[in-house]
Formats: sequence, structure tokens, C-alpha cells
Amino acid sequence: MTATVLLDPAIALEAKDEQSLSRLLTWTADHRVKLGSRAWNHLVEIYSTGSLDVPRVLAKMAHEGIGTLLSRSPIKHAVHGSTALAAPEYRGAPLTHRLLVDDLVGTSARDGEFFLGTHESLWGETPTTVACVPPPPADVAVHLEPNLPSLEERRTATARHFKDRRILIVGGQIELRVVEAMTEQLGIPAGHIHWIASEKNKRARNLKATINGLPKGSIVVCVVGKVGHDVSGDVEKHSSRDGITLREPRFASHIVDDLIALSDEAAPADSRGAEGTSTTDS
Repeated sequence: MTATVLLDPAIALEAKDEQSLSRLLTWTADHRVKLGSRAWNHLVEIYSTGSLDVPRVLAKMAHEGIGTLLSRSPIKHAVHGSTALAAPEYRGAPLTHRLLVDDLVGTSARDGEFFLGTHESLWGETPTTVACVPPPPADVAVHLEPNLPSLEERRTATARHFKDRRILIVGGQIELRVVEAMTEQLGIPAGHIHWIASEKNKRARNLKATINGLPKGSIVVCVVGKVGHDVSGDVEKHSSRDGITLREPRFASHIVDDLIALSDEAAPADSRGAEGTSTTDS
């Protein structure tokens, strides 16, 4: 199911100069972006009465951005008693604050993924989620720029990146919860994960042969907080051949986040090569 991005009404209603209008056009280029019904109705009234209040030289930009938003069906409003936004402080105008609260409430009656599209200048501190008081909604994820992947899109991209890759972990003791998280969150089959236990007082064996036997596209993870410099140095040396990616998290608890970051770094290349194999070098 395609995600929906609820646009902060301030991005449309407070767009009065070239910079803010350019921001509006950038947001409307994301086809998932819509207004809530309260903001949509208010914008219709302004637009139909010719009350846009922008310099004539910028009128074309304003008409393009607002016309695009109004051409998209708004998100329907759900009746609820929410009166304010939870922290952080919202710095948009009082009108856009009221419209935003009303339209966020509208998302509580819809299925599928929802995000709030906003700009950091509209908040006292950069938000990652927003909520209404009282809820619902209690936790709407924030996008601070358009065309960011939804959670489902990100999971799909992550699974595509790790498909068919072999993962070799060196360092610490085998932690089943980490292996399970790699399988559940990254889509890596447990059979593709090999963990060589190693501590600073117990050196890993056969590193060269094991790493040299990995197929192209494999990832070597050295848990550097658990091995000595001699082992981490050997892992780095043997992983330097083409087609092998080396990651060096400090602890095993960091492995999943580190691999997610690797997938995010490779996302543009993966999207270009999505129709090819998934073992392209990272």
C-alpha cells in the first residue's frame, strides 16, 4: 500500500517568497503529498477569491504549487477532541497550527502508512514524530524533505540489498538475538550468517582462509570492541580484496544498525541496479 504524506499547511499557506514557494513546489513533486481536508478547504477559499497575497512576479510559482495540491483529493477529517500538538513547540501561525491539528486527527481514521511532511524551521526543535493532545494520533512519523522512503519501502530496499549476500561476523560470542534481528529486520537468512567467536584473549583461527572463501558481495563485520588489534588488523587486511565490504561496529548490539546504515548508503546504487543482481559491490 502506498504511503500518504500529510503536508503541513504552513508550507502552502505561508509560502510568500521565492524560497518558500520553491519548497512548496519541491513537496508537490512528491505524488504522495496531500493536504488534510480542513487545510484543503481553507486553501480553496483563498484560491477562489484571488487572495493568495504573493508578489506578482511569483504568482506563477504559487498557482503551480497550490493548483497541484488542490487537484489531489484531501485526507478526510475524523471528528475528535484534540486541541493541540504535543512537544516539540510548533512555530507556524496560529491558523496553520489549528489546521494541522485538525488534519492530523484525520489520519487516525485511515489505514496505511502516514507521515507528516514539514520543515524544521516550523518547530522549536527538529521533530521525528508528532502527536495530538489528547490522542489519536499518538505517533506520526515526520519527513523533513519530500520523496523519502516509507517504512515499507525502506524494508523492501534493505531486503533487496542483502538478498544473496553472505555475512561473516568476527568477534565476541555468538548472540542469537542479534542473528534473529538480522533475519527479521534485514531479511538475511540465518544460513547466510557465519559468526566466528573471538575474544581479546582467544584469537580467531583460519581468518584468511574463511574470508578468502567468501563470494563477491559478502560483508565482513568485525566487532572491534571484542577483539585485539592483531585480529582486527588481520580482518581488515584479508577483507581488502574487491567485492568484500568491511564494517567495524564496536559491539554486537550495534551490528543491525550498522548494516541498516550500510543499506541506506547503498540505496541509490541499489535502485539503479534493482533489475540486476543484488551482489553488486557496496
